[in-house]
Amino acid sequence: MDTSPRPAKRLRLESPFPPPNEFLCPVCCDDEPPAVFRLRCNHSFCKPCWQSYVTTKIKEEGQCTFRCMHEGCP
Repeated sequence: MDTSPRPAKRLRLESPFPPPNEFLCPVCCDDEPPAVFRLRCNHSFCKPCWQSYVTTKIKEEGQCTFRCMHEGCP
C-alpha cells in the first residue's frame, strides 16, 4: 500500500523563488516574476499570467474549472 501523500488539488505558490535564470514564464517570457505558480502537472507560470488566465476564464467564458495553459498538457 502506497503511504505517500497525494498531491494537493490546489495550485501551489512556490516559495522561495527558484534560483535566478532557472525559471522563464512560457507565456510572457519573464525570468524574474513577482511569484511563480506550479500546477500538479509540474508546469509553472508567473503569477500575473496565471491570474490573467483565470480571470479571463471566469469573466469571459464563465468557467469555474481550469486546465494547464501549457500547449499539449493533458
